[in-house]
Amino acid sequence: MVKGVPGWFQVMAYVLAVGFCVWIGLHLRDHNPLPWIAIYTVAAIVSALLPSHRAVGFVGLALGIAIGGGGAYLLRDVFPVLQPDDLLATTSGREVIALSLAGVWLVLGSAFRTQRA
Repeated sequence: MVKGVPGWFQVMAYVLAVGFCVWIGLHLRDHNPLPWIAIYTVAAIVSALLPSHRAVGFVGLALGIAIGGGGAYLLRDVFPVLQPDDLLATTSGREVIALSLAGVWLVLGSAFRTQRA
């Protein structure tokens, strides 16, 4: 018997979609915003569609992995110098947190969604 999507999952997906949209707005004045805007736009769209379409779960898995790889490439110069106490204190640290959240959510949320009707 295949189960439907629970309410907590829907709420989480929609809250994260709104959060990614807010994060897009924070990047509009960056030096080179297009890669970051693209990453968070994809995360917002997939997150918003995830509760209503099972097929989006399969797409979300692939995009979550791609976001993780693309974000790691964009932050390649930050990782060697980033300290744990810098995560909330610096812009790069907050970017690492948001990017990790986007990638992990898309992979785990999409995997969960593919198991539901």
